[in-house]
Amino acid sequence: MNRTALSLIAILSATGCLSSSPMASDAMMPADEPVAYRSAETAEQDGASDDVSQATERKIIRTGSVSILIDHYGPFEDELGDWLLAHGGQITSENLSHSAGEVSWSALTLRVPAADLDPLTSWLEETVEVTSLSIHSEDVTRTWVDLSARLDNARHTEARLLSLLEAEAESLTDVLAVERELSRVRGDVESMEAQKRSLDGRIAMSTLSLSVTVQAPYESTVSASFSDRITAALTGSLETMGETGEAALLAGVAASPWLMVLGGGLWGISSLRRRRVAA
Repeated sequence: MNRTALSLIAILSATGCLSSSPMASDAMMPADEPVAYRSAETAEQDGASDDVSQATERKIIRTGSVSILIDHYGPFEDELGDWLLAHGGQITSENLSHSAGEVSWSALTLRVPAADLDPLTSWLEETVEVTSLSIHSEDVTRTWVDLSARLDNARHTEARLLSLLEAEAESLTDVLAVERELSRVRGDVESMEAQKRSLDGRIAMSTLSLSVTVQAPYESTVSASFSDRITAALTGSLETMGETGEAALLAGVAASPWLMVLGGGLWGISSLRRRRVAA
């Protein structure tokens, strides 16, 4: 076996990748030795991971769900948007239900910095009627530490393989073997980088599911029959007539003293004229 192949095997063994490498074969390593070697290495890595996770700041993913009851959707949506803008949050999804042209229900997904999740729920409790509230915290410190360690390890392997490819490859077979392993390691690096970005994002930004119910007065959708409309019209007319008669009677009573005074004056003038004619 040439020096390139031996170097490659050494790299893979040191990084724990030998068992998945297409270059590892029974002829390269006895069956009973790698099992003990990998077991010891795995135990050592687990112990190191525990030590690191204890020394690392806790990585917590916080999520929550809130149900609220409001009177009008538009003003609340504006106030919520202003609060999120001021605190670096955002609405990532919004599902609306309408009734009679107005929003009657909505389901919102909010993303806010982890430190602002509690202030957001407090603001909701002060601003609207909260009917249900739940907050969940998940400690992912161990997962984060393990993923970071595996990612660093894969990057180190990638760098060693690149160095090997540039400096030590002696034949086309060696080059192809190294390139195959390099392609696999690069795929692992990209996959773990995506996982870590996603995990870091969930740690940094909390997710809140908000269910909004708009409280509206009941409106009957059943139209009245023709006979009911006739009865309602007749009743309204009689009520108007009664109100008019009552107003006329009250006006007559109020004017009666003036009519009596006016009648007495007219009677006096008429009597005086008759006396003058008789004389």
